[in-house]
Amino acid sequence: MESVKPVYPLYACERCGEQKPGKKAKNDGHGPPQNWKRVQGSLMCKSCCDSSFAIAAVSLRLARPVPSEASKALTEQQKQKLQKDEWDLFNKALRFALGETTRIGNWTIREIMRCEPPLLHGGTDRPKVVKPNLYATYKEFRQSFPSKAALSAITRAQSMYAASRKRHGQNPSIRSMPFAIEPPKNLWRAVSVDGREITVDVTLPLSATKTREFKLRLKCDPKNTRPLETLKRMIAGEVECREISVLESGKHTMVKFTGYFPVEHNPHTNILRVQSTDDTFCQIINAKSMRLYALNADLAKQWIGEHSRLMQRLGDDRKFERRTGRSKEKFERHVTWLCERHANRMRSYMQMQAAQIANWAERQKANCVTWIDWPDTQSHPNVTAFEQFPWAAFLGILTSTLKQKDITLIRHGVASGSVPQESMEPLE
Repeated sequence: MESVKPVYPLYACERCGEQKPGKKAKNDGHGPPQNWKRVQGSLMCKSCCDSSFAIAAVSLRLARPVPSEASKALTEQQKQKLQKDEWDLFNKALRFALGETTRIGNWTIREIMRCEPPLLHGGTDRPKVVKPNLYATYKEFRQSFPSKAALSAITRAQSMYAASRKRHGQNPSIRSMPFAIEPPKNLWRAVSVDGREITVDVTLPLSATKTREFKLRLKCDPKNTRPLETLKRMIAGEVECREISVLESGKHTMVKFTGYFPVEHNPHTNILRVQSTDDTFCQIINAKSMRLYALNADLAKQWIGEHSRLMQRLGDDRKFERRTGRSKEKFERHVTWLCERHANRMRSYMQMQAAQIANWAERQKANCVTWIDWPDTQSHPNVTAFEQFPWAAFLGILTSTLKQKDITLIRHGVASGSVPQESMEPLE
């Protein structure tokens, strides 16, 4: 008898209206579809969430744990002893928490390796396999450890494993894994900001059965107010905080706040000016003609010079040596291959340079790029290598690359020859 697949209700994205059936959840229930997120009370699909919000974090260094029994009536010696005891207890809890999360991360990698099938016929590709629910498997034999910390450690280990296998082809070894804490719905209940003094309440496990709440005082650099302003936005509810994690970075203990930051879609209104000169391929200048960024293109100079000298010598060989038959055909094929290699090399280089200029323009939020060519070679006799550069082909590639990013290219002058007046014509 064939098994009947369960039918789950449809969920609708509150941004684009896309509908998709839900997925199975715990206790025989159902939940939103995979990769759908509920941010600031709105259920969104993956594409809407990625376009509207960006995951970012702010990290602050730990100054000291604040003793809960501190009082003005205590003497200075008693306060120092109380502070030392609080440090010892916090270090003990931190060692246990980070040790457990690191153990969970390494256990996750071992489970993934155990379930991963071998390579096919000695190749490099592995067949796809449905991975087990590692979180449910872990919770079966470890009920006492915090769920948020275990789920975060398993998710981080899976991402580290996939990235390591893709880049290096090796299995990663985790030395330290952050301890994640579920933030309260109202962040102001756990985090308080008084001027430049920041305190946060975190709960760390002392053992498998005991936990304790610590009040941590964080350091804030007076010269860098951005983390403090970001934390104030989280407390005010402008940014939804999804995770508070405690981790070690070198010799310091850090507290990291991770949340969904709204993406600001600012219209591109700037004009980017790109100028070609006699000593650089191009340079990006501002309204005051100050150079902001330069591309020297030394490789292009070298390739053009070598190819020009090589073609000159081969031309001399073709002129003075009378080749016939197969010898001539072989010589001509070699010349054709050299020309095609140089053309492919220059085409790839022009595409790379055009992509760099387009990416810079996009980062600067420019809606227009003005290309300013150098004057004629009579007033600039030092122009030798770039005089033979295929400017027409490059400007065509640059135009198409910028058009993909909705940026217009306007040519100011001409790349070769003498032009008495300036023209401002958009390239087609």
